[in-house]
Parts: sequence; structure tokens; C-alpha cells
Amino acid sequence: MAAPVNSSVSAGAFLLRYASPATAARVRERLGPEAVPQEPRPPDVPDLRSSGQAVAAPRTRGTGLVPWLRTPRVQASVHDLPQVSGAEWDLIVREHGRTALPKDVVRALVARADCPGSAALALVPEGRFAHHPRPDSPSAFLIAVQRGSVTPRQVAFEGRPGWHALSTVARHTRPSIYDQPFAPFGRVLDEAAQLLPGPDADAWAWLIRHAPGYPGTFPELCAAAGNATARLAYDTRRAATATGDPRVNTVNSPSDFHRWNSLTPLGLIGRLSPDAADAVLAVLPRSALDDFLPVHEMLPTHLTFTLLRREPSLVWDLMHRMDHDRAAVRELLARHDPQVNAALLSARRDAETQHAVFRATRLEAKPRVRLPADNRGWLRLRLGDGCLEAVHGHHASFIRTALEQRADSLGTAGVLRGLLGLWEAWGRGALFDPRLLRALPPDTEAGRLLRQVPRGLGGMARLRAEVRRHEDPAELIAAMRRSPDTARRYPPPSFWPAAIAAHAERPLPVEVLAHLVRHGNCPDELSLAASKADADLAAELAGRSHAHAVAALGHPVEVTWSWTEHGWYVDALARGVLTFHEFVERAHPAHQLLTAVEQLAPVFPDGHTAARAVVDEHIRGTVGDDADAWAVAVRLLPEFTGTLPELLATAGAVFA
Repeated sequence: MAAPVNSSVSAGAFLLRYASPATAARVRERLGPEAVPQEPRPPDVPDLRSSGQAVAAPRTRGTGLVPWLRTPRVQASVHDLPQVSGAEWDLIVREHGRTALPKDVVRALVARADCPGSAALALVPEGRFAHHPRPDSPSAFLIAVQRGSVTPRQVAFEGRPGWHALSTVARHTRPSIYDQPFAPFGRVLDEAAQLLPGPDADAWAWLIRHAPGYPGTFPELCAAAGNATARLAYDTRRAATATGDPRVNTVNSPSDFHRWNSLTPLGLIGRLSPDAADAVLAVLPRSALDDFLPVHEMLPTHLTFTLLRREPSLVWDLMHRMDHDRAAVRELLARHDPQVNAALLSARRDAETQHAVFRATRLEAKPRVRLPADNRGWLRLRLGDGCLEAVHGHHASFIRTALEQRADSLGTAGVLRGLLGLWEAWGRGALFDPRLLRALPPDTEAGRLLRQVPRGLGGMARLRAEVRRHEDPAELIAAMRRSPDTARRYPPPSFWPAAIAAHAERPLPVEVLAHLVRHGNCPDELSLAASKADADLAAELAGRSHAHAVAALGHPVEVTWSWTEHGWYVDALARGVLTFHEFVERAHPAHQLLTAVEQLAPVFPDGHTAARAVVDEHIRGTVGDDADAWAVAVRLLPEFTGTLPELLATAGAVFA
């Protein structure tokens, strides 16, 4: 896998970028040629040669170049093409605008060192059927951004066609609904959303009809939508040029499933304030929602609730697109609606939600909310063997599935809870099911009880007593130490004080902590302790709060060199969970901090500028323009384990 930046480059080169040219020259003279840090090379180019066979370059350039680029498997030869002239780049861009070049060819073109920024800006907007980016196959957008040819904001606001360009940024912000959004790109989308028209029905009708094929930039699209004269002029011009640029003339049918790419206006409306979003939604017809919802994009809670109030029949569609939080889930469960609960069970994978949904199916629940009968079989297939919380409900088919397929993960406490649920819902005879006897062998405690308890007097009372004993927090913690997988189950509120005390007395295994901290009701006392105990957990939890981000800085910063993955600090800084002063002053070792700051440049330019300003501030207060102090700092940097301010203070003190 190619890396976006050469990670072997000495961080000393990054440090010297903060020195004035004269000071940097004196430092290089003092260090000598062997010790002088090398400037970083351009980002490595993804190797596309394996994806095609060499195709001889055209004998005549100019007009012969574009047909050659459309030759099958030609991407393997684009790297080796001699210098492309400015006129040829203009020709490539013009022909790509008429009929898009193959995606692999576009990737190979933007990866060339001689690709100008203007050409990259025209080539990277992705049309329909674009593939989601992968670490081993970066998109043209990622290649151009990491090489510094364009910035994400340039693509969003200057790329053409405007909606394709903005959709390209959106696709890389959240490649799928199962991925966490990448905050630096999300900031660009937030800014773009502010350009949308207000609650004007005519403006929105025009935008929905024309946006995917509009040839101008996104700001030009929004400006035209909000101006009746501009709308009329565009429609007149479009009708008069029926044989011109196909991007202008394509009529986008509302029934075309793929016309919106990976971003619809609904996704942008969700980035407005709740009041502004509600006002816009009020002027959108139901047909617009039917047009938008086939695109799987996550929607914020406030937008989802507004749509649910307006169109209750969309509950299944909306639950699978809702960016849930715990408060929203509680509000939805309080509706006691079987369809809502079934949709939540289908859409959510967290144990807390599943636990609440199945608890509502119990006989004694008031009101009892049973899952719709016509959804149960489908839900069981969708959930597969992963729904451990079914043992807390009274739907026998779900309980049996969990007991038969996940007994190990349930542990003795979970298995006994499931057996008790079967007895309560279906009577003693439910425990004589041959499938249960096969799933729970007699050499396990649960298996022995299954074979003994139903046959004796007072069996249910004894089973309840065993359930209480095994669900005691101390017993649960002991079981988790023996089998960490049992920590996947939803822990009741009474469990957490005991878990915090047990971890303080004897640290829980990292495998157990990894499961516990992913529960929504895990208290900060335990999650912060987990962050301090394990660097990987610290990186995973850093976005949870400011305290978690600071705890993550207690571990050495690890710079991630990947086309599609970035260090935890990039998101934390972009979301404001961590300040730039805290990052620069606490991150260690110093050479990794400097590399991390440079990593911000392509994906988060504003953050890169802010971080550099903090570094400059510390340099002015320590080494200043003292070439000798700079030379000491550069020599110490590779092996220095402390923070950058500590390094600079040490170097400055030598010649104080």
C-alpha cells in the first residue's frame, strides 16, 4: 500500500521549516552534509501498473493523446508518459468534461508530478457509480489532496460540475453509514450547507431538478436557485443549447436512483440549525423525500424527528439513516411503538438499545411492546447470532437463537437468564426442547441446571435464585476475567461501581475493557482508566470528550500513514475536542508531533496553520534565531522522548 507521505523522512526537515531561511542555512552549515535532514519527497504515487498492461504511447501527441487515454488498460502506461504540456492538459480536461475518462486513468493522471492544480481540480469530481475509497486503492480525490494539488475546500467550492464535486467530498467524509465521519471534511460540508436557499418552494423545486447536472460550481448553483431571474435565464439557455455540453443538457429524471451520487440536499439540510432545517423541510414535497431517501446518508437526530412527525410511514427508512444518540433512542422507545422498536433493533447494534427493546417485550412490561409478528423472522435472520440481549425478553424464537448460537458469549449468567425467560413465557415444557439440550452440554453449569431444575419441585424459584447469584456484579466481573467475550452483554447500572472498584484493585484485562468502554452507559471513571491503560483504547475513545482526548496524549503519538486513515488527533482537533495549544504542548515524542502537524496540511489546512502558529510561538520564546540552539534541537530531535516545548527549552538553555 502506498503511503501519502514518505514516513522515513527525518522530522528535522519539518523542524527547520520553522526557521528563517538565513537561520536554516547556518544550521545546515554547522551540521554538515551528513547530518542535514533531507526535505520530504512528494507523496508516493500509487502503483497502477499491476492493474493493466503496458500500452505504447501515441506516436503523435496533441489530439492523439485523448484517444490513447481511452485505450483499455492504458493506466499502466500513464506514469511513464513523457512530460505533458499545458496545452495537452487543457485538452485532457476539455475531453474529460465531454465524456469522462476511465477512473483508473484519472487516478494515474492526477498522480503525475506534472499534473497542474487546475487540471486536478477538473478531474477529481466523481460522477455516478463512483467506488468508495479503499486504503489499497485511493481515489483520484485522495491522491490529489495528499499531493497538495487541491484542497478539499477547493474541490467543494470550485469544482465542476458543482454537485458532483461536493458529492466527492461527502463520499470521503463518510464512505459508508458504518464509518465514523471525518471531521475536517465535514467542516467543508457544514460551510457548503450555509449556501443553500432558504424556505423558498420555487428555489428548492428548481435546485432539486437541476442540481446533479448543473455545470457550474456549487456556490453558483445555490446563487442561481435563490434568484428567479437566474433560474429563468438558465432554463432558457439550457433549452437553446440542446446539443451542447451533455453536463448542461442531461435531463435528470426524479426516478433515476443514482442521480444524486452519495449526497442529497437532505444530507446538507441536516447540517443546518434545527430551526433552519425545519423551515426548509416545510416547503419540500413528499416526492422530494422519496427522491432523496434511496441514498444511504446519515441524518442528524433533529432532522429525523421532524421527518417522523411529518411522515410516520418512513420509520424504517429513517431509523436506518439516523445518527442516533442515547437521548434520541430513549425518546423513541418512550413512544411504545412496535414498528419503531423493530426498526431500532434492525438499525442499532449497541447492547443498550437491544436490551431496552427486548425488555419491553416481557409479559410484565407496562405497556408491553411486542415486536411485529411479520418482522420477527426477518429480524432474526438480520441479527443472526449477534443479539445477546434477546435473553432479557419474552420472544422465544429470539431467545432460542441466542442460546443455540452464542452460549459462550452469553456466559452462565446470560444462558440462565434466557432459560428463565423461556420458562416464564412458554412454561416448563420449553426447557425440554432437544435443540437446547444439544446446545448446552451437561459438562457446563448451565447445562447441568437445564437438566435438573425443570424436573424438580420449586424449579422456577431455584432458577431465579441462580440467575440472581450469577448476575451479581462480583460474579459478572469474575466471569469476564475468565471469558472477556461475556463483557459484550449490556451491564446493568449496578454493575459499574463494582467494575470501577475491581479495576482499581486489580486491573481488568484489556480485552474486557475494550468491550466495556463501548457500552453507552460506561462511566467516565472506567473509560478514562482504560484510556490511560492502553494506547489503542485511548485513540478509540479520544473523541468522546476533552478529558479522553487529553488522556490519549498521555501515550506517544503514532502517526498513521495511510490514504484513508488518519490519527485520532486530526478528528479531535477538527471537532474542537482538543485545542491546538494542548496538542502541541502535550503530544510526544517531539519528532512525531512535528510529523503529525505536517500531516494536517492536505486534509485540514486551517488546522495545519493553527498548529504551526503554536509551534512558532514556542520557537520565538526559546531558540529564536540562534543557529547554535537550532542545531542542538535538530541533533536532539530523533531520540528526544519529551514534548516539543521541552526540546526547544532544552536547546535554548544550552546557549542561554
